[in-house]
Amino acid sequence: MNVLEIWVAAILYGIYAVLFGRAVQILFHRIRQLERQGILLGAMAALFILSTAQLFVLTVKAAIVVGETQMPLDTVETASLLIYVTSCICSDALLIYRCYVIWNDNRYIVVAPLALLVTSSVFGYMRNARIFQIFSLTTAVFVTLLTVSKVAWAAYEVRMMLSGSLRKNYINAGSAILESGFLYALFVSIHFTVFSRGSSAAPVIFAAVGQIVGDSTDINHCALRPSTANLLSG
Repeated sequence: MNVLEIWVAAILYGIYAVLFGRAVQILFHRIRQLERQGILLGAMAALFILSTAQLFVLTVKAAIVVGETQMPLDTVETASLLIYVTSCICSDALLIYRCYVIWNDNRYIVVAPLALLVTSSVFGYMRNARIFQIFSLTTAVFVTLLTVSKVAWAAYEVRMMLSGSLRKNYINAGSAILESGFLYALFVSIHFTVFSRGSSAAPVIFAAVGQIVGDSTDINHCALRPSTANLLSG
């Protein structure tokens, strides 16, 4: 299972690396038009660095298990968990920032999500994985629904003036937000269920989730056409 864990992480990391390179290229092209793309670019870079660190730690863990190196396994597993927690926090923070932008920089709309983020961070760095995942999932789902509702309401308000192409942009924006939020939530839910049941497959799913966290929150956004990205970036 430990060998399979590193294989799954390596395969997903390879896919992530290709998508990350393409996303950076797209963002550099758009950054002159959309100033806030710079914040997205920084968040993407941070998530990619964390994914790289996670792959390295899992490689060390596999080496310890097969007897290739002598290190405390508990220390390596703790490092892996803390990297995962940090990745989730960055991902949730990016979702909250995007929600804040789409709600026209309304500070009050993100008070509850920020409170959830702080709570999940506390439990995460206390290494209480179960409670952390519950709060992180709640944050991701809540913020995703909040953001989609704003896009849907904006489309409803101007529905009489929307041409076919603009209507399609709003649909694409809503779909991108749902995909990026719920893809992450789905895999975390699967890991939470498997982990709670004590399944031996939990480490493998954990390795997959560690790579999917960054992918699900920013690559999907960058794959959008510039006209749709305008809706998501203010």
